[in-house]
Amino acid sequence: KQWYQRRVRGWLYFKEDVAGAKAILEKLRTTGEEVDTEMAAIKEDYERVKADEELGGTGFTVLINMFKNVAVRRALVLGISLQLFQQLSGINSVMYYSSTILEMA
Repeated sequence: KQWYQRRVRGWLYFKEDVAGAKAILEKLRTTGEEVDTEMAAIKEDYERVKADEELGGTGFTVLINMFKNVAVRRALVLGISLQLFQQLSGINSVMYYSSTILEMA
């Protein structure tokens, strides 16, 4: 339910109904400080999305750019390989020690 409420407030902000989003927050939060903190978080999300749209991208573009990082790709391939090896061999100890293996890599 909390996720849904945050999405509604964010939706109002993204539809440029800042006053409506703030009115809902004032009903749900006890102090003005909580309202201001959450409004700042929603504004930050809004600005990030707008900046991404201005560059011609979407949320999916951010995901693709994340995988351009070599360290992220290497960790992903290693994690997938560990899961695949565990499934094919049936050795549960592989998953038990996988965090140690990843720390050592």
